[in-house]
Amino acid sequence: MSVETKKRKKGATHYAVFSWQGGRVWEKAGSEKREAERLEKRRRAEVANGTYVPPAMSKVTTVGQYLRAWLLTRENRTATNDRSRMKYYVLPKEWFVEMPIADVRPRHIIQLIQELKKTIGHRTRKPLRPKTVANTYTALRTMFRDARIAELTNVDPCVIPKGLVTHKTVSRRGPYELVEIRPLVRDEKVEPNKRVWNALLFFTGMRTGEAAGRRFRDWKRDAHPLSALEVDTQFNDQLLKTDQQVAGEHARRIPVHPELERVLDWWWREGFAQFYGRRPKLDDFIVPLESDVLACHTNSSAYRVMRTSCKRAEVPLRGVHSSRRSFISHCRRGGCAKDVLERITHNACGDIIDIYTFWDWKPLCDVVLCLDLDRPECRKSVDGLAQVRGTFVEPRGIEPLTSSMPWMRSPS
Repeated sequence: MSVETKKRKKGATHYAVFSWQGGRVWEKAGSEKREAERLEKRRRAEVANGTYVPPAMSKVTTVGQYLRAWLLTRENRTATNDRSRMKYYVLPKEWFVEMPIADVRPRHIIQLIQELKKTIGHRTRKPLRPKTVANTYTALRTMFRDARIAELTNVDPCVIPKGLVTHKTVSRRGPYELVEIRPLVRDEKVEPNKRVWNALLFFTGMRTGEAAGRRFRDWKRDAHPLSALEVDTQFNDQLLKTDQQVAGEHARRIPVHPELERVLDWWWREGFAQFYGRRPKLDDFIVPLESDVLACHTNSSAYRVMRTSCKRAEVPLRGVHSSRRSFISHCRRGGCAKDVLERITHNACGDIIDIYTFWDWKPLCDVVLCLDLDRPECRKSVDGLAQVRGTFVEPRGIEPLTSSMPWMRSPS
């Protein structure tokens, strides 16, 4: 048993040579001698154990066959998006999916990436964004890793030149200005459920999935001086973006802005029942889908809500994620401390000292109050909050919620 090399015009080709059933078997390993040595060692062990099966006797698995089966086993956070990307952008590439998975090499992955950059999105009708291409490549890289673990291939084909794919978005949309936020959360031209949804985004800085996953039980009304929203899941009780294995590992509490409190208060008492036809329950999503009161928003439905809201309010559309940029930008313009703001908007902080820092509730409330739609030049403080909350907390003719309800606990 040995490694043999044959020199050809295009370069040297290495073979793993070993004995099996009284004869010599030559198995092509490629242009890398180390790969041939590893293959020869593995085949020698298989022959000794009696588990070796020559390629001609084994069923050839194509990329498409393995990819379809692999997608069905995915249970990660981005599984739905992975399936969508593969369905629209990879599986249609017949030259790639019909290849035996063991024959895929880096040059094929590079060719695929170059074609993906020219592929037209099935929704946008524009070439795929660099981030979409990068996410598609990342999923493929994981698939080939699992294929190697399953011993369907001996090669890692996902070895590409640096800079061929990039995860960073080329263009960044700016924040919504205060004069644009006001009609999105107040204008009666915008439907009530959409105004509540917009208020959740603009007054908390939550990500789309975090806002979609908020239920009425997450609203802690007895916190002072501002009530609180607990953010420990996203979408339909999925892990947060920075959680790895444990739900709520990086949970945080967000102070509820006085204007958002007014909106939520009316929504709980009257608005939800008027729009969905029944009283809300504690386990209901604060703003569910219009078509299904038990379903939470998705990235697509959230975009449609923002698009419709901007059209009716006559505001330029800057996307859903720009609401997060708006909250952070306007709070910082109001003079809030950057490190305290980070505690409200991000699940995990970068500096190790932040792990040992526990902020009181009042400084976090001060950050939220830096966002003032009516007087952007004025920064409020919780010291004068009694006058602010007292102007609109309790609508007339409606019994107030009592602190005896199980969902009204102070944040610790």
